[in-house]
Amino acid sequence: MPKYRDYFRKMLDEHKTEFEAFAQVHAKYQLDQQKHQAEYNKVGKPIQDIIREWEQRLCGHSEKGTYAQFSSKLAEKFQAEVKAFFPMIDFIGVKVSGPPLDVSATTAPKEKPKPKTDPDIDAIDKMDLDSFEIPKLF
Repeated sequence: MPKYRDYFRKMLDEHKTEFEAFAQVHAKYQLDQQKHQAEYNKVGKPIQDIIREWEQRLCGHSEKGTYAQFSSKLAEKFQAEVKAFFPMIDFIGVKVSGPPLDVSATTAPKEKPKPKTDPDIDAIDKMDLDSFEIPKLF
């Protein structure tokens, strides 16, 4: 198991009651952001502090040494693991107004457009090249 995932699991185990309470509020917040904004911010603020503390534990020693360049990537992987469980974690302290946010639209990867094929390549693909022989030059 990668170190960042191990730290994430340890964080959840050590602060089980806090994260269970936050998971319930997080689920409510996903359904109606405006209605549960105050409760989400209140319960989420200590969770943000816990996550920062564990990220610092994970990356603090590597920032000083020869592996400092990998520290930011490690922090990103840790945050991605947090967002996999709590996709709305970045909305703690944010005031939402307007229609509810669609979580699936923010977390789903965008589909890349398919490249257009060259018409000559299509013509070559349609040719029967199994019986084609290349003459020897020498």
